[in-house]
Formats: sequence, C-alpha cells, structure tokens
Amino acid sequence: MPDPVFLPWDRPFLPQVAGWLVGRYGNEGEVDLGQVTVVVPGRRSGRRLLELLVEKAEEGPAELVPPREILTVGRLPERLYQPPRPLATPLQARRAWFRVLEEVPPGRLEILFHRPGAREEPGAREKLARLLDSLHREVGASGHTFREVADRCHRELLFDDQDRWLLLAELQEAHGRVLARCGRMDREEARRRALGEGELSLSGTMVLVGVAELPGLLREMLLALGDRVTPLVHAPEALRETFRELGDLRGEVWLDRTLSLPSGAVRAEDRPPDQATAVLEELHGFGGAYAPGEITLGVTRDEELVPFLEQRLSAYGCPHRYAGGFPLKSTGPFRLLAAAGEVLDDGRFHALAELLRHPQLLEYMEDSSIPELADDYFTRHLSYRISAPAELDAGDLPGQDVSLGRRLRVLYGPDLLGPLQGQRHLSDWMPRILELLVNVYGGRRWSRQVPREERVVEACARIRTGAQEFHELPRALDHRCSAGEAIRLLLDELRDETLPPPGREDALEIVGWLELPMDDAPALIITGVNDPHLPEALNAHPFLPNALRTRLGLEDNESRFARDLYRLTAMVESRRPREEGKAGGGGQAPPPCLRLVAGRRTLSGDPLRPSRLLLLEPGEAMPRRLLEFLDVREEEGEGAEGRIPPLGLLPAPRSAFSLPPEPAISLSTLPQPLPVTDFRSLLADPYLWALERIRGLREMADDALEMDPLLFGTLAHRVLELFGEAPEAGSSDPDAVERGLSEILDRVVRAWFGPDPLPTVPIQVEHLRLRLKSFARWQAERVDEGWEIYRTEARTPREGVAFPVDDAPVFLSGRIDRIDRNRRTGAWAVLDYKTGEEARDPARTHGRKGAWKDLQLPLYRFLLDHLQDPEGRPLARPDPGAPVTLGYLCLAKGGREEIYRPAPWDEEEVADALETARKVLRRLRTQGEIRFDPEASGKNARGLLAVLLGRGLLMEPADGGEEEE
Repeated sequence: MPDPVFLPWDRPFLPQVAGWLVGRYGNEGEVDLGQVTVVVPGRRSGRRLLELLVEKAEEGPAELVPPREILTVGRLPERLYQPPRPLATPLQARRAWFRVLEEVPPGRLEILFHRPGAREEPGAREKLARLLDSLHREVGASGHTFREVADRCHRELLFDDQDRWLLLAELQEAHGRVLARCGRMDREEARRRALGEGELSLSGTMVLVGVAELPGLLREMLLALGDRVTPLVHAPEALRETFRELGDLRGEVWLDRTLSLPSGAVRAEDRPPDQATAVLEELHGFGGAYAPGEITLGVTRDEELVPFLEQRLSAYGCPHRYAGGFPLKSTGPFRLLAAAGEVLDDGRFHALAELLRHPQLLEYMEDSSIPELADDYFTRHLSYRISAPAELDAGDLPGQDVSLGRRLRVLYGPDLLGPLQGQRHLSDWMPRILELLVNVYGGRRWSRQVPREERVVEACARIRTGAQEFHELPRALDHRCSAGEAIRLLLDELRDETLPPPGREDALEIVGWLELPMDDAPALIITGVNDPHLPEALNAHPFLPNALRTRLGLEDNESRFARDLYRLTAMVESRRPREEGKAGGGGQAPPPCLRLVAGRRTLSGDPLRPSRLLLLEPGEAMPRRLLEFLDVREEEGEGAEGRIPPLGLLPAPRSAFSLPPEPAISLSTLPQPLPVTDFRSLLADPYLWALERIRGLREMADDALEMDPLLFGTLAHRVLELFGEAPEAGSSDPDAVERGLSEILDRVVRAWFGPDPLPTVPIQVEHLRLRLKSFARWQAERVDEGWEIYRTEARTPREGVAFPVDDAPVFLSGRIDRIDRNRRTGAWAVLDYKTGEEARDPARTHGRKGAWKDLQLPLYRFLLDHLQDPEGRPLARPDPGAPVTLGYLCLAKGGREEIYRPAPWDEEEVADALETARKVLRRLRTQGEIRFDPEASGKNARGLLAVLLGRGLLMEPADGGEEEE
C-alpha cells in the first residue's frame, strides 16, 4: 500500500522534492534515478524539477542519472500496460464518432437534444462528435461505460435520464466496433481491460509529485501497483487525514477548512486594465529586492487579463514571458487557412475580405490595393456572398468593379483556391491544403533566429503534422467533403494548440493557475481571483449535471472547490512572512511574498464577485474582506493610467504617432477642378478638408450591416437619374409615374446588389419605394403645372468651369442632380435631391448673406450657364431675365407636401455667396498651407478620422449632425 511522504508547506514544494529525491536515491557521489518514473501535474513543473535536481546534485557534488521519465498525469496510464491492438489516436477516435453519427437513423438523435433536425445543421455532426468524444473520455476516466451510467440514472437520481444514456451506450458500443474494423482499440476500453485482467506493469518505482487529484480508473491502476508508488504531498504531517493513500485530496474534509490570508495580501481593482496596473504597482513596491527569475505573475482562468498584463509590461519596458504560449490560431498560417476555408465554404464577402487582408497573401499577389478595392466594392454593393470573380464585373451604377474581378482571378487561379474546388475524400484534400500554404509562404526564407519568423515556421510545422494525420486516416474513418469543410476540420483539431514562447532568462514568467502550485519563485502575484474563475464551476453540462458527476465519482463543483482551496492554501503558507531571523541564507534571501488581485468588473462592465476562497477567513476577517472588495472609491482626478509609477526599468520605445498627424499641410497649388461640394468643408473645417482632399484620407471598412445614408442616397439618385430619361417623366398620371419608378428601382437593385445582398438591403429598398410613391404624386402634379425635366445629372466639362478670382480663375466642377424648365413660363429650377430621414431646408443648411455654411446651390447657379451633355455639347441656358429657382427635392419620410423646398435667396444674396467663395479661395492662395486648430479642427469628423484628430467618437457635430448625401 502506498505511504505518502509529507513535505512541509512553509517552503516551496519543488526544491524540497528535489532534495528528497537526491537524499533518497543518492549514494557515494551518485544520484541514480534511472529506474524512477516521476509524475508531475504539468510539463512546466517537470522541467523545473529537472533543473533543481541538477542544481542539488552539483551541490553534492554528485553525478546525476536523470529519472527514467518525467511525465504528466495525463500520459501516465499508457505507461502501465501494453494494449493488444494499437490505440486509436485522438483524431481517429473523433472521426469514429462522426462515422457512428452518420449511421444513426434520422430522428433518433432527437432523444439526445429534443430538437428536430439538430443533426442536419451545418457542422452539427462534427460538434456532436467532439462532445461525445469528450463525454466518453471523462466518464471513461472514472472507469464507467455509458451503459453503467444509464443504470445509475435509473436507480439513484431524482430525474430519469436513462433513455438518453441508453442511446449513448448504443453509440459507444458502435464506436468500439468502428475502431475495431480499423484495427484500432479505444483507449478507455484498453485501460479498463488492463486493470480488470491484471495486466498492469511498472519498471522500477514511481514518485507522484503533488498529484492532488486522480481520476477514478487511474487511481485503481496505481493502487494495484502497491508500494512501488510513493506519493509526495505538499502539506504538514498533521494534515495526513485530509489526504488519501495516493496523496490525493479527501475533498469532503477540505470543504470545511478555513484560509487565513496575510495582512495586505489582497487588493481589489475595477477592470482588467486596472488589475494589470496593480501588478506594475506591486512590482514597483518590491524595490528591486527580487531578480526577474524570483518573481512569477499568475493568472487564474480569466483569459481577459493576459493581454492587458502583456501590454502594461511591454509599455514599461518590463521583459516578460507568458508560459501558456502563443495561440496557434492567432498565427498567420492558421488565419490564412481559416479565411480560405470560409471563402470556400459559403463565399461570404466578409470571409473574402478577411482573406484579402492577409499580409502574406498580399505579398504573394504583389498587389496591396486589393483590400481597398474589395472594401469599396462591399460598401457600394453590400453583397452577402461572392461565388466567382465574374460576379464582380457586373454593375449598372457608376463605378464598375472590373479591376477587382480581374485581380481576384489570381486568387481563384491554379496556385491558390483553384485546386480546392469540388468534392474529395477528407484525406485527399490535405496535400492540396498544404500546397496552398507552400505557395503563399514558400516564396521566401524564414529564419528561426527572428521570433516572429520562428513562429511562422513552427505554425506551418504544426499544421503539416495535423494534415499528415488526416492524410493517413483509414478509409473507414474517411468521408467525402468540400475543401472548406476539410480545412475547418483540420483547424478544429489544432485550434487549442499553443506555440512555446521564446526563452529569456531576464523575463518575468506569466503562469496559468494549474502550474502555480509547483512554482518556487519567492514572489508571487496572482490576478483574476474572482468567481467563477477561482474556483471554476461546472454547470449546465448537457449530459453531466453536478449531481450525476458526484454519483459517478467525477470531478464536480465540490471537488474543484476543495482542490483550488488546497492549492491556494499551499501557495499562501509557502510564502507567509516568517519571523525575524528565519528567512534562511543568513538573512540574504529576500522574504517570500504573495499578492492576490481581484477585479470588480469585467472588461464589458459586468459585475464580478470575489473568489469564495477569499471569504473563508475566520471571525471578523471575512466581512472585512468583503467590505474592502465592495469599496469602489477612486482617487479623485486620477485614473488607472495616472497611478502607474515609474518603475525604473528599460524605457519603452516612444511612439512615432502624434496628434494631429501634421501640424500644417502644405497647399502649393489648389486642386483643380475643385468640386463645389468642397466649400461646405472649407467653410467648416479646412484642416479636415485638407486631410480628405489633399492627403486622400478616407475610412474603408467591410463591417456594414445595411446601406448607410450615402449609399441609400446614391441608389435613390441613380433611380431618379434614369427616371428623368424615361417616358413616365412627362406623365401627369401618378400611377404611371409610380410604376415607372418602381420598375427602374427593381432593375437598378438587381444590377447593383446582385442575387444575394445583405438581408437588410431588401427592407431598405422597400422604404425607398414608399418614398418614391409620394414623389410620384408630386411629380405628376408638377407636370400638370407645365414643368418638364430638362436634364438629370448634368455635369461640367472635364476641365471644370473657370470661376473668376482676381486675375487668376479657379476651375470648379459639379454635377447637378436635376434641372427643370417650365414650358409655359420659361422659368428654370436647379434642384438637388436629398434622401435624409427628415426634409431639409436650403436656408438652414446653407445659411444666408453674411453667415454662409454651404455654397453648393449658389455655385450651381453659376455653373448653370456652362454645362455640357455627355458628348461635350453645351446645354441650353436660361434666357436673359428668366427666373431661376434653386432648391431641394426631399425624398424624406413625410408626404408630398414636404418634397419641394425652394431656397429663399434673391440675386443679391446669390452674388454674396459667390463672393464668399472667392474669399475662401483667396485665403487658401495667400496662406499656402492649412494649419491644425486645436479648438476647431476635426469637430465634425466621424469615425477613424475623428480618432486621428484626437476627437471623441461620441462628440456631437456642432451643426446638429446632419448627414452628407
């Protein structure tokens, strides 16, 4: 029977383990561990233990024969038996579950989920196969089969879930048969068989190091080995009764224990950034007493914290290393395949845009303009899916996309996505998937000496290994699928893998919760000490509620609570401040230190509870701790950033980014021809105008969910332009006008948005149709009054129209939406379409004499005498003395009485507006540059341009936020 050895927890555990092993197996200048198998909770603790063994042996001095093997608990069972057939790999086991689910008759799976058609949803079988595989392994670790669980459900629980478990038992037995046909054996079955038939064996002896929890089946296997197993426990001898014979916890006893924390060990902060700031403050408080290797930063299961810790440490020049590694799913090769798989799967435009932004693909295609072209296409066409480049060559509205379609033919060509079309066996897709990776990444040499490039090389190697395993699947586990599905299945197998961080001796280690109990750094700071991250709860499992877990001897909420309480207690006790003179090393070593940091809210602002482990203190300490946590007072006038002290570490690189990007933008010559629509920006914010017009800055995105006001207006303008050329434009029959507008709208929408636009687009189209219905009534009445549409979308010549400004004219350009002429009176009307939610008034948007905000309509009056048709022939101009009206045609939500909004200006006011335009142009010529004004520049900026100018995203525009059209 194993007899646990207790190593006191007033000191870190692993150095004591190394000392015990050296003392136990050392003899006459040699420490021989060649026949010893050492079992540790995690790989990091195994590496550290080996380092400590080397150090202890050198102190002897003695020659070290390293352990026969240092392995983790998860790898231990397969060292204790020899299966009669090769074990199925995890991938083979999961594919066998997929094959079993394929053979289940339709409707039977409804017993599992009580939802019709669940199996037919996209990817449902793969997800269910993964769930069953996980369930099979978890239940199998306790030594049970699904059929045994069905019996327990029938006999011992308040609810009867037997029917579901009986079906699961049938699937489990079929799973074993599928593997047997492939010459493979299920791992859980092999373990049960080895234990039941007494076929366990162990060469030499085994030492369990801090293994506080053991699955039921493994526990029985180790007990069968008898006294050849020696457990080492990090706890005082006085707590022997709280552990079993293999050193694992008696959870029911630990549930009743308390935890006394040192004074000042716990602090509460608001959100993840504030917890990261607290870590910096604690590091500063150490005052250089600890070397980097003597400090460990711990994180619980709160994944939100790690990026903030890394960002804060980097910003202050503090070297660090996250032991959890870099996620494989965040590497370039993984993301390339993920985007390619989504494009191949359903052709969604968002997936295509993601793929086109991949930097390595852009380097391969040697065309950095593709993402901008794609974003521009999406912004104007809102296509949900694109199945072929030819679709991009279509379009009826101005701005054809032939260039994008031509470029994308390279993407769908023989070196990239071309070979990934059609259906093949899953295994047969793997060489083609790797060929895509080789074509994109194989055009240059990648150096393992450069950390970023080493990551690419390692990621490609991991993907190749995973693809090789798929390629070698037995035919019985294979199936035909698309390349997109094959890529998705491959990446699903790799999604949780991480790449090891580069080694660095002077770096602070950031370590996950499960590795922290074995850490021997004297200074330990743990963040994220909150429920539900510590202890972690297991709730809402579709098959294993907590009560059933308890019945089956599986890990349940109580056992997790006990395990985490023991781990935290050991960490607290091993770093509890000692009495004066007991620091060891003649007082030279720094005193041990533990700090626990809890958060009050998540990054999104949801409230958090402190970990229940912090509330186990006896007496008045617990309510005091809770009140400290609830105290949300902040230092007045000082935020998280302001509290970060100067750490005296290496200075972080200074950012080359500044606000504004340029204090002054040179304007050696005016851009010509100058659109008359620019004067609104020139009057309101010359610097913002210069960024957009001179520097060419504009925000591109592919995240639109509907037509924005600009695109909605463009669609309406195009419909009304075509209507002006249609026979119905001269009709006084409102129904005929409405039919004509509706038919034109349908034709334009089909040509512009294609067969598969975003779901919101048809709804917005119908809103526009309702507005056009009101417009049709007004248009018919206007024809009755003698008006006719003389020209729509009338343009200035290509070179513009000379606008006299002193001795040197400035050429202006413009496009007038609509020009009307009255057959009876000879009057003219220059009209601009507006499609905002509310009808707009020209006097309000433009202003009047002495207070102009926009000059578009008055300048249209000037341009009216200089317009041309598409062939370059001059258009007719008003007769001398003929009245000319300026105004808006508003396709707003109101009725037809709000459509026509004439401007109230007389000829004198129009002349004043033109003189205002000359003053603006003179000022630009005289200054020769446009300077940033902190008080005014960027007030009306939106989106990323506002950020670029240091303006808040929520700042209201000074003029009330009227949208441009």
